Amino acid sequence: MALPKVCGIETEYGIVVRGAENNPVSASSILINAYIAATTRKPEARVGWDFEDEQPANDARGFSLDDVFAPEIETTLVNAVLTNGARYYVDHAHPEISIPEV
Repeated sequence: MALPKVCGIETEYGIVVRGAENNPVSASSILINAYIAATTRKPEARVGWDFEDEQPANDARGFSLDDVFAPEIETTLVNAVLTNGARYYVDHAHPEISIPEV
């Protein structure tokens, strides 16, 4: 009998830019921002972060750390929340997508 597991996936994409502006961080930011601009034209497609039920001190094994401070929200990050709950963002110098655990 299989044990229940929490599973999700992250996919890192490579990016190549040819031309005068060949900064992969800038190119990744342009890519993510273009996606955000294309999808937020429809009001029903807008998805935001909801930290109300977040408990970063708890893990899937049932452990909880009492002395953990709430994480600061970084508003300068280029990222989007997709309608399926995935996060599409710039990780260092490349685009990345992280789907929710199931």
